[in-house]
Amino acid sequence: MKKIFAIIFLFIFCCCNGYNKDINKKLDLLKDIDYSQFSNMSIVKRGAYEYVKYNKIEYKIKRNFLTKKITSIKDVSIIEEKDVSLSKSKDFIKRIEATLKSFDKLKILALSVDDKDNVLLSIPWYEKCTYYFQKLSPATTLQELNATHYKHYCDTWYIDKRCSE
Repeated sequence: MKKIFAIIFLFIFCCCNGYNKDINKKLDLLKDIDYSQFSNMSIVKRGAYEYVKYNKIEYKIKRNFLTKKITSIKDVSIIEEKDVSLSKSKDFIKRIEATLKSFDKLKILALSVDDKDNVLLSIPWYEKCTYYFQKLSPATTLQELNATHYKHYCDTWYIDKRCSE
């Protein structure tokens, strides 16, 4: 009986340790990226849409699956969704497309960078868990962001893990 418990314990320890190594690898890929192009912006991927908050306006963006070109932009910061594709300049649309292309390369669920250059990443992971990584700028504390539940991970990065049941 003791051998069975020892084997189960060893199995759980090895599996959990493997997850931590995978998370370390993922964060290693993400922690040295320059997030300045995302400043004052948040992006969340939900199904076939990306929700982009830019200049305090939230847009629901649909892109072509193959070309990744924007096919529709709707302002969802107001009560009734309003199509704004035609009213936005070509420069605005190109900037958003370039930003979304960079976001795609990160292979994450959500990204937010505030005006103080604090970075928040959301990464879905094993066993119905989502890992939230918060990178603090030197001028910010976890208390200021109401994120005291985050644990120090490495350097200026902090982590929070949430799992569904």
